[in-house]
Amino acid sequence: MAGQPEQLVEAAHVPQAREAGPVKAEEPQPTAAPAPQIRGEAGGKPETPRRSNADEQPEARTPAAVDANQVAAHTHGIAEQDGPPAEYRDRIKAITDAFGTPDDAARLATAAVEAERIDQEFVARYGQQHPNTISLRELRGWLAYLQGQMGVAARWYLHTTGLQVQVWGNGHQVTQGSVQRTVHIWLSIPDAQESFSIGQELLTMLAAVTGESSDLFRMVRSRLESMGAQGGA
Repeated sequence: MAGQPEQLVEAAHVPQAREAGPVKAEEPQPTAAPAPQIRGEAGGKPETPRRSNADEQPEARTPAAVDANQVAAHTHGIAEQDGPPAEYRDRIKAITDAFGTPDDAARLATAAVEAERIDQEFVARYGQQHPNTISLRELRGWLAYLQGQMGVAARWYLHTTGLQVQVWGNGHQVTQGSVQRTVHIWLSIPDAQESFSIGQELLTMLAAVTGESSDLFRMVRSRLESMGAQGGA
């Protein structure tokens, strides 16, 4: 699979907000999603690029992916360099600096457009299954989160988790941490219909990454069953 994910859903088609119900206090909580950090190169098989669209969000790919939040350097034979290529560092820093001003909608929008441009360049240069591309897409997910586009953010995180599975495997700490952050963001989706739809994809991903006996899998399954019983689907 190359370039952007197979199916893309425009943000404009996302249903309007509707309460999805609170999380029960006894439910296990996923790791909070920290602002992502762009990582260095780790090898990865280049693929034929396809252009992306700033108004599109990725389709989750299960279980195939790389979602790389805070990857531990030199883990499991991954030899990372210090950050992105030198010629991209200023551009990426401008994007990550926008994280510090979450109330500045114009700055976040500008950062999102720039991130989309760099995404295209990284796919052309490295392919989709490369740590630089994966990290950049995680930045795009975080920007969507800061812009209040919770469903878009959750799909980006599902997508990158899938890439991490392909590159590093289900059991790698990067993949494990990534899927936890995906759950955290999914819990923030206010629209019940959207949450239910994405939640089913998330449940499939959790089954592959954490197993059906994990607390996270059981929590998400229970929440989806509750939403279905309430007519949230």
